Amino acid sequence: MILLKVKDDHFMCFTLNRIMKVALAFALLSFAYATPEQSVLEYFPVFNAAKADIDELKQLMTDLKAEVADLRAENQRFRDELNSNYTATRVAFYAYMSVDRGIDWFSLDKKIIYDKVNLNIGDGYDVLTGVFTAPSSGTYIFNTVSVAYNKSYMTLLLKINGNTADIAFPDAFDHDDRSTATTVTIVMLLKGDQVYAVNGDKKGGRMMESGDHDARCSFSGYRLY
Repeated sequence: MILLKVKDDHFMCFTLNRIMKVALAFALLSFAYATPEQSVLEYFPVFNAAKADIDELKQLMTDLKAEVADLRAENQRFRDELNSNYTATRVAFYAYMSVDRGIDWFSLDKKIIYDKVNLNIGDGYDVLTGVFTAPSSGTYIFNTVSVAYNKSYMTLLLKINGNTADIAFPDAFDHDDRSTATTVTIVMLLKGDQVYAVNGDKKGGRMMESGDHDARCSFSGYRLY
C-alpha cells in the first residue's frame, strides 16, 4: 500500500498493482502518440499472431470465393453443353396414310408417302417424298405398320440409302378380314442417311387400309442416343 499526499493534506491510497497498470497505460499511449503509424496492439505478440491468423483467413476466404465462382461457371458450362446435346439429339416423327389406298396405288420400289404428320421433331421427315433424312448421327429405331384389307396382301420394305433393312408382309389374301404386319428396326445412321418405305415385289387384292377409323398404315422413328 502506498500513501500519496495531495492538496489540503489529503492522502490517496494506491496499491502497487494499480500503479503499474496506470504506468503501463501511459506508456502505451506514449508509444501510440509517438509512432502514430503503428498500432498499440503491435506491441503484444499474441495480438500480432491473431492479426496474422485473421489476415490468413481473409486471404483464404478470397481464394475460396474465387474457386466457388470458377466452379459455378464450369457447372453452368456443363449444363449448357448438356442442354445443347440434348436438343441436338431430339429427333422423333410419326406419320400415317390419311386414307385407304387401293393396291394399284402401290408400285414396285415406289416410295410410300405417309401424308398425315402428327410429330416431326428435328424436321427429319419430308411429307412430300415420304423420306426421313437423319439430322444427326446416332442410333435410331424405326417402326412401320401395314394393314391389308379383305383378300389383299403386299410386301413392304424398309430401306436405308436404297438397301433393305427390314420387311413386312400383311397377308389377308385368303380371307375377308384385316391382316396387320409391323417392323421394329434398330439401326446406326450417319447424318444425312435416308430411310423410307417402298412396295416390294408382291401385292394383290383390294387395298391397304388406313385413316382415322379402324386401322392405320404408319411410319415412325426416333433417335435413341
